[in-house]
Amino acid sequence: MIKLLIFTLICFVLISCSNKSTNNTGLKISHEYKSIRRELKTKFEINYIPAQIEIDKNQNIFLSNQSENKVFLYNKDGDKIKEFGGKGEGPEELRELGTFCLNGDKLFINDWNGEIKVFSVKSGKNIKSIKYNKFGDFINVSDNGDIYLILGEFNKKKLVIEEFVGKLEFKNNKWIIKRITPLYENEFIKATVSGGKRKAVFIPYFKQLVYRVFNNNLYWGYPDHLKIFCMKGNNTVKNVIKKRDNRTRYTENMLKILVERHMGRSLSGRIRRMKIISPKFLPEFSTFFLSKEIGLLIVTLNKIKNKKSVEIYHFSIEGDFLGSFEIDKFHLSEISRNTSAALNGNYFGFINETDSGDIYVNLEKLSLIEN
Repeated sequence: MIKLLIFTLICFVLISCSNKSTNNTGLKISHEYKSIRRELKTKFEINYIPAQIEIDKNQNIFLSNQSENKVFLYNKDGDKIKEFGGKGEGPEELRELGTFCLNGDKLFINDWNGEIKVFSVKSGKNIKSIKYNKFGDFINVSDNGDIYLILGEFNKKKLVIEEFVGKLEFKNNKWIIKRITPLYENEFIKATVSGGKRKAVFIPYFKQLVYRVFNNNLYWGYPDHLKIFCMKGNNTVKNVIKKRDNRTRYTENMLKILVERHMGRSLSGRIRRMKIISPKFLPEFSTFFLSKEIGLLIVTLNKIKNKKSVEIYHFSIEGDFLGSFEIDKFHLSEISRNTSAALNGNYFGFINETDSGDIYVNLEKLSLIEN
């Protein structure tokens, strides 16, 4: 009887401590947790699908049109103010429009033929050209003027392209490329061959390199896998994401295929691993953005039965998971690292495509609120 009373007392104490601990933790989370309030500031229609959108500090909107090799500047009301570039080889023209970025009053446009054209946003004129003679993609310029690009090297042994983030440096009267991040094997390729009601699909390893420059530090990684690293100087910090969303990001079938992809690297082995699966198992594109006002946003495109929606995961700069929200009919471009969205301070811009095919530019003001 005495043993039973002692056991009951111990259980009571343990349960009380557990409840007390849970309550304290709950209060802490409730106090610190923030969600995002979205407020639509402007929305206007355009007659083309932009390859990229950017926002400046005055909430003006820059859109690139690859069919015309131009970047257009709009005000908040949707009025076109200026245009930069155009097809050609002159000082104000571009041979093949790639990505672009803003740095103060300067617009950096990357020509995929290995040249960067720098324009004055105020005058609209070309003020500088930087020739690096490589195929570079996804240009970013830090606050101190450092220029970054994603570049690739062909690995003859593996017969694959390995990508990395490189920084342009001017030495001995020419621009050279300094590799910043490790090389990784780019297998972000998928091919579908129709075959009646079934489709033969070559499944790649879905991991695409994306990076951002924030506070002159380099954040890079693979947002599809919630792996983002911060690089300060020559030191690489571990994955900044501390807490993952508990929902499954890949189906069980997709995970099995990813495991098989790791079991060999030979070309013949990859051909043998062709699978017949439903396209609904294919994850789509993902990217991320940073700002001191909002924190870290990971934007992931979901596509099921030709319906596209975007889920946005919200983290603090320190990597704490804060919440998520969705945007329906979001048009996430499959060109140049998913650049159909932009974050500048509190303002988030993205492209919206209706069921009838109309294209709209949306600008929302995001605010952090306590729950």
